[in-house]
Amino acid sequence: MLVTKFVHLCVPDIGSVLFPDRCDNCLLHDIRYDVLLWKALSKALLELRADMVSQAQSDVLANAEQAAAEVNVQRLVDKRTQELQVLFIPIL
Repeated sequence: MLVTKFVHLCVPDIGSVLFPDRCDNCLLHDIRYDVLLWKALSKALLELRADMVSQAQSDVLANAEQAAAEVNVQRLVDKRTQELQVLFIPIL
């Protein structure tokens, strides 16, 4: 779309020479459309970024909780292992 506008600006056709106001109105309409399109794209990107950030934050929290649970399990295993070792100390 930008290329066609560039062509319109560089190579005026007979209509733009005979009716410059009409050509200007078309260009103005195209520019307004592009601005609306850019605004919509910017909004969509902001929403996507917000979704990605919230998903990353929840992933970090989930990973932290899982790591904490794994540490707790390992501590419990170590504690029970030490208790069992104390009970079964061989007498020499």
